[in-house]
Amino acid sequence: MKQDLGAPFEAAELIAAVKKALGRIDILVNNAGIIRRNDLLDYSLEDWDAVNAVNLRAVFQLSQAAAAEMVRARGGRIIPPRCFPIRAASASWPTPPPSTGSSV
Repeated sequence: MKQDLGAPFEAAELIAAVKKALGRIDILVNNAGIIRRNDLLDYSLEDWDAVNAVNLRAVFQLSQAAAAEMVRARGGRIIPPRCFPIRAASASWPTPPPSTGSSV
């Protein structure tokens, strides 16, 4: 399914189309997002609205529509934005300490 999340859309219709194509909705991963970079004094209201349409409004709409379907199906998961760690290509992550076999 393709949907421009920056344009007005009916989330319930999109969720219904996905359900029809796949049979059910088990998970919604809210992973879409955009950014427009500019200095505060140069940042336009149009840019502000475009970013918030995708990053906030679409997340809310899709979460609400998917949750309604998941309640009817008595199960499902919604993964919120920023739930996954994001690493820059140059970032180094520490190696976890070796397991001692004990638990905390």
